[in-house]
Amino acid sequence: MSQIQPTLYLDVRTSEEYKAGPIEPSVNVPIDELPGRVGTLGSRRRKIVVFCRTGRRSAIALAILRAAGFTHVHDAGAIENVRAT
Repeated sequence: MSQIQPTLYLDVRTSEEYKAGPIEPSVNVPIDELPGRVGTLGSRRRKIVVFCRTGRRSAIALAILRAAGFTHVHDAGAIENVRAT
């Protein structure tokens, strides 16, 4: 039986942006590192909510993750959308 992984909140801002105001619980993988780190995110069926400062990088991250085979990815857009929930 496979173990269900919790939703991953993926912050694709730069490390500096993340340190200035992280959202908990989230994991920071800067957008420029994401293609090389998709293998560290767990199951391709894991639910992932991706966000960044304005929504531009999260849209790119969504495309990267879908191309890598992730099937349950939601683009929350700007960080303010995640803070509001």
